[in-house]
Amino acid sequence: MGVSVAWRVRGMRSPAERWSFAAFLLAAIGLVLSVWFIVGSQTDTGQVRWWLVVAPLVATAIPLLVPRHGIRLGAVIALGGWCLLAALSIGMLQLPALIASVVGALRQGS
Repeated sequence: MGVSVAWRVRGMRSPAERWSFAAFLLAAIGLVLSVWFIVGSQTDTGQVRWWLVVAPLVATAIPLLVPRHGIRLGAVIALGGWCLLAALSIGMLQLPALIASVVGALRQGS
């Protein structure tokens, strides 16, 4: 799997694809920090909606699987809405991924 990911990164030709990959990596880091924040704050993890915590990672992965401009715009809208709704808790941890997604959506190329 590591070889296929490395091959995919090497094969990225457009700046939009590279920025989308950066957004995915930043979302993964944000996910790790979110889990650390949730567990560290002594929150009852049984009541956490984990699918919502993982949603930014899924939203940033879709433009990597389907590298189209419209998909990137949809990911920016989804991630922006998620950051807005979760702004008072873990939403701020995904702002770097949102910024990279916006830059990727603004770049030309598929």
